[in-house]
Amino acid sequence: MNENKRALAWAALGLLLAALLVPFIIAALGRADLAMGFAITAGLLALILGAFSRSDRLGRRVTLALPLLAVIGGIAGVALVALRTSHRVAFEAAQSQRERMRSQAEQQARQKAEIETRQKTENPQKL
Repeated sequence: MNENKRALAWAALGLLLAALLVPFIIAALGRADLAMGFAITAGLLALILGAFSRSDRLGRRVTLALPLLAVIGGIAGVALVALRTSHRVAFEAAQSQRERMRSQAEQQARQKAEIETRQKTENPQKL
C-alpha cells in the first residue's frame, strides 16, 4: 500500500510541474486559452493525487504547495491587472492631451489663415 501512495505522490509532483511549466510552452505557440485550461486541469489532478497520497511526505508537500501557489498566483494576477490599468489610464491621458494640443494648433492655424485672408481682402494695394 505504501508503494501505491509513493507512486501517486510522484504522479502528483509530475502533474504539479507540468501545470507550472507546460502552459508557457502552449501559450508560446499561440493558444492562451488552451494553456489556462491545461494548467487548471493538471493542477486539480495534482491536488487530487496529492490528497490521495497524503500519508507520504511528498504527497503532503504537493497538497500544501498547490493552494500556496494558487494564492501567490492570485496576488500576482491582481497586481498585474492593477499595474496594467494604471498604465492604460496614463496612456489614455497622454493621448487625450495630444489630441487637445493638435486641435488647438489646428484652430490657431485656421485663425491665422483667416486673419491673413481678411488682411488681403481689406488691403489689396499693400501686397
